[in-house]
Amino acid sequence: MNIIGIRRGAAGFAAILVALCCALAGGSTAGAASPSARLTVESFASPSSFTAGGPCTSADPTEASFAATDCDVYVVTVRNVGSVPTDGSQITLSDVLPAGMTVHRTNFFWSGLLENLGEFLCPGVSECVFPIALAPDQTLEMYLFVTVPAGVTGPLRSTATVSGGGVAEAAASSQTPVGSTPVFGFASFNALMAGSDGEPDTRAGGHPYEFTTTIDMNNERRLAAESQVVHTSVRDPKDIVVDLPVGLAGSALATPQCTFAQLGAGAGCPADTIIGHIVTSPEGLASINSPVYNITPEHGFAAQFGFIDKLNGTHVLSASVVPTPQGYVLRTITTDVPQITLDRIVVRLFGNPVEKNLSGNTPVA
Repeated sequence: MNIIGIRRGAAGFAAILVALCCALAGGSTAGAASPSARLTVESFASPSSFTAGGPCTSADPTEASFAATDCDVYVVTVRNVGSVPTDGSQITLSDVLPAGMTVHRTNFFWSGLLENLGEFLCPGVSECVFPIALAPDQTLEMYLFVTVPAGVTGPLRSTATVSGGGVAEAAASSQTPVGSTPVFGFASFNALMAGSDGEPDTRAGGHPYEFTTTIDMNNERRLAAESQVVHTSVRDPKDIVVDLPVGLAGSALATPQCTFAQLGAGAGCPADTIIGHIVTSPEGLASINSPVYNITPEHGFAAQFGFIDKLNGTHVLSASVVPTPQGYVLRTITTDVPQITLDRIVVRLFGNPVEKNLSGNTPVA
């Protein structure tokens, strides 16, 4: 994908646009792969640069959000990107941390339950276990509240691993600077267009099962839009323009459409207009955990997608086809989006929406 432009200003989840634009290209039905489970793992540092000998006085948050802590935090996320649950055997999530680092607390969350399970499922300071099957699209998150030894200059390398569940082991490494000032922008961008087995679907003309996009923002501890000192993006993005690669195309005609008026009404959009899901972190007053709906596009746009934040505010992302020196591409633009506390966006777009929205309609790629 090509990020054409990003401008600072009054926009927190503007980066969501990047995810939705990319996901638009993946809208298709499941491929020829055999349905199975597959676990992926990601490691994310918050803030983006740690502090040697820094304070960690609020290492005991009781909620899923860690934004208000003054600790340095590693967030390790496991996701089942396959189309069937794991086999029910124990899943072990661990993180090998730099030598000398102190872990003050380990929190552990399963997306199927809001409670912090760290006290019960984390026998080691940087290891947690999950004893039951993990369903498709469900996640496990391990939060490690840490202090870097005084005098360490970095970068700090950590390696997270997930094993068990009857699937192949997966690992991810990250390097975190110490004492530097994070720059405005993305810490990482990961996009997976997967078949029903959770493996990348790279076939020409293929119809993937699901397109998942994860964006991590460079973040720091600062005064944010909600007038709290929290971990959030270095600056609030204002406008983002995204081009998809030449030749990557998609269709928004797989489901019925919802009007913008329906999106904002109390009854909301019908279930058969759901084409995906979006979630942002950390949790905040206007964070997002919402279905993505296929919206009737206004004149001049190839497609529009809508979703709702926690305050029931409605948001629409618009895509169009534009010429570039390399050829015609799908481009998505968002402007003047509202401010929220933000460091991560995860968007899933369904290849065959009927398989996910349970509407009972005839499946259409």
